[in-house]
Amino acid sequence: MLKIQLVTPKLEDSDEIFNLVDRNRSELKHWLPWVRLMKSSADETNFLRNSLKDSTKLTFGIVINQNFVGMIDLHEIKSETAEVGYWLDKDSVGKGIGSSALKNLETLSTRDYKIRELKIILNMDNQKSMNVAKRNGYQFIEQNGQNLVFKKELEIF
Repeated sequence: MLKIQLVTPKLEDSDEIFNLVDRNRSELKHWLPWVRLMKSSADETNFLRNSLKDSTKLTFGIVINQNFVGMIDLHEIKSETAEVGYWLDKDSVGKGIGSSALKNLETLSTRDYKIRELKIILNMDNQKSMNVAKRNGYQFIEQNGQNLVFKKELEIF
């Protein structure tokens, strides 16, 4: 079984993360508009710098064997709610890594931040992301244009 860790990325991780985005650009650009703007390691550094300062966002690298395989975040954090975003390296898709990372994020959300409700907003054609949401117990609640909204109520321990 793979040991999946969520780590807060450091600015010095920018090269590795940018290279991962660049390697997956052809797939990610369909779902994530920011991919087109991410053209260099400096762009990734600026993204990380801004993310680390943003009090409504928590960004984590998905790490296996000390290597980044994707990213996951909490954004639009308000009181006891937040939205989740995630992406994975194409070689990590279909191995349960996204689901495990999401479960880890849920635990961290309730334990450290007292978040009671998470939402995932995804493009209606992004079947892989939809599968991750459904496998983790997220329920479809509404459609906004091309986007589907899934929600999960969390128990705080």
